[in-house]
Amino acid sequence: MESIELFAGAGGLGMGVSRAGFTPRAVIEWDRWCAAVVDHFSDAIVKNPIVGQTSENPRLREWHTKNLDRLPGLKFMRTLWVCDVSGGPFKFTATKPGTTPLGLEQAHRDLRISPAEFDEVAAELGRTLAFLKVPKPETDEVLAAFAAHKGEVTAGYVAKGG
Repeated sequence: MESIELFAGAGGLGMGVSRAGFTPRAVIEWDRWCAAVVDHFSDAIVKNPIVGQTSENPRLREWHTKNLDRLPGLKFMRTLWVCDVSGGPFKFTATKPGTTPLGLEQAHRDLRISPAEFDEVAAELGRTLAFLKVPKPETDEVLAAFAAHKGEVTAGYVAKGG
């Protein structure tokens, strides 16, 4: 069995449920930097002139103005992912391309994200990691894991004139 602690100060509870046989998958006090990265990064993306609310891509512009009510759930999923790719303890199981309507390629297809826009999001993630002084090994892990999904995220892109 697994447990998730969402409230600060619950460390005693975490130790107790661990002794009772639960495996902690998320303990907010252990994963504070993951949440800080995702919070800063997500907010920066919304404000980013290339991929956010003033993007030339009308689909990205619309998402970042009309769908902000979905941002908390997206931040939660991003937190799981960042913590998983940087060594845990969160565990995020990614989908395989083309196997589910919840996969990255399907989730991003209608946004028609260009390779250059993907690169800007990656750069924003790099700026966030630097701003929060995340150590180089974790920064490299996160950026490499992010870059590995470029093909999926940009699968819906149609080049102008094509």
